[in-house]
Amino acid sequence: MMLTGFRWLHLPEPTHFLFISAWRTAMACFDARPRPPSEPRRGVAAALDARLLPAPVNQTRPIIRTTQGGSARSVRPPARYRGLRAACATAAALLATAGPPDTVADAATLPPSGPDCTVVRCVALTFDDGPTQYTPSILHLLEAHHAVATFFLIGPHALQRPALVRREQHDGDAIGDHTVTHPHLTALSSARIRRELDGAANDIASVTGRRPTLLRPPFGAYNPRVSHVAGQTGLAVIMWSLDPRDWKKVTPQAIEQRVINRMRPGDIVSLHDRYARTPKALPLILTDLANRGYAFVTVPQLLASSGGTRPGLVYHHGPRR
Repeated sequence: MMLTGFRWLHLPEPTHFLFISAWRTAMACFDARPRPPSEPRRGVAAALDARLLPAPVNQTRPIIRTTQGGSARSVRPPARYRGLRAACATAAALLATAGPPDTVADAATLPPSGPDCTVVRCVALTFDDGPTQYTPSILHLLEAHHAVATFFLIGPHALQRPALVRREQHDGDAIGDHTVTHPHLTALSSARIRRELDGAANDIASVTGRRPTLLRPPFGAYNPRVSHVAGQTGLAVIMWSLDPRDWKKVTPQAIEQRVINRMRPGDIVSLHDRYARTPKALPLILTDLANRGYAFVTVPQLLASSGGTRPGLVYHHGPRR
C-alpha cells in the first residue's frame, strides 16, 4: 500500500485519521530503539513526520480520501500511544483491515485507541503543575521512548506556555485540570471549588479547543464536596496508586528506584514537571518498564477497558492483571 494512492482533504475539525497513526507506528516498528532528542528521524518516518504532524489548534488537519470515488471518513482518532509492544500490534491489526488503496476500513471496525489494559501490562505516568521550564525535557524523553502520559495543568501556566500545551495535545498526551491557584480544595466552599475548576478548565480550553474531563486535586486533597463539584463541572477525580515523592528533596536515583521497584500493572504514577530532578529520573524508568513489557498509556486509555471515567467518581488505578 502506498500513500500516493490517497489525496488530502482539509476539514476544520481537529482530527487525524486513524490509519495515519497506524502507518506511522508501523514505520517506527522498523527501528524501535529509543532515540536521543537530537537524533533526526530518517527515511519513511521522517517523510511522514514532515507531512503528517498535526497543525496548530484552530487550523485545518488532514484526513484521507481515496482517489477512486471512495467517501471520506472522519473518525475520533486515538491518542497516539507509543508503548511499542502494544502499538506495533495495534498498527499491524489496523493496516491488515485497511484493504487496498481504494477502500478505507469503516470506523466501526477500527481498533480501540489504546491497548486492552486487562490483557497488556499498562502504566499511566502523570505529571502535575505544568507546563514549566522542565516540561520540554519530559516531552523529549516521552517522544524518544514512544511513550505517552497525562499532564494535569495549572490554568495560568497553560496560558503562559500554550505551545507546550499544544505539543502535549499533538503528541497524544492526555490533559487534565489542576486548578487555577493550586489550593487545598477541601478547605474551600463549593462556590470557590467551582471557580478553581472552571477557571482552569476554561484556560486550558482556550489553548486546546476542548475542556478537560479529568481533575487531579492539588496535594491529593479531596472529599465528598470536592467530588460532587467536580461531577457538576464534568470532571472525574484522578488520584494515584504509586507516589515516588519527587516533590521531596530526593535524588533522581531515589525516584527511579521507587517507581521501578513498586510498579504493578494498572498503576497511576504521580510525578511533577516542576522539578529538575524528575526528568533526570525518567530515562531509566521508561527503559526499564518497557523492557519488562509495560505499555505507557494515558489515564483515559488505562481506564477505557474497565468502563472509562465518569464525572464525580474517584479513580486510583486501572485494571490489575
